[in-house]
Amino acid sequence: VLGQHQRLAQRHPRIRLQFVDGQLNISGGCNRMGAAYRIDKDRLLVDPLASTRMACDGPRMDNDAWMSRQFGYPVRMRFNGAQQLELEMLDGSKLTFRAVPRK
Repeated sequence: VLGQHQRLAQRHPRIRLQFVDGQLNISGGCNRMGAAYRIDKDRLLVDPLASTRMACDGPRMDNDAWMSRQFGYPVRMRFNGAQQLELEMLDGSKLTFRAVPRK
């Protein structure tokens, strides 16, 4: 699932979410993050994220910090058609993701 958000650095504007066997994997900044997740009605609940610890330029590190903060709280979710997922983050921003086939 790919997403885009206006607050993310222009050089790396894509966030990738992968939901596999109860595990959410996130990439799109510098590091990869992951945690178990569950869905409660219209909320995505993510356990505390584990992350790789690579150092990158400031904007990509800012992306990581933003994603880590946002996924640390319940995220409102809704499906917009069969291939789109909308997430409303804690700060009120909305991310739209589209499904992409696995390779």
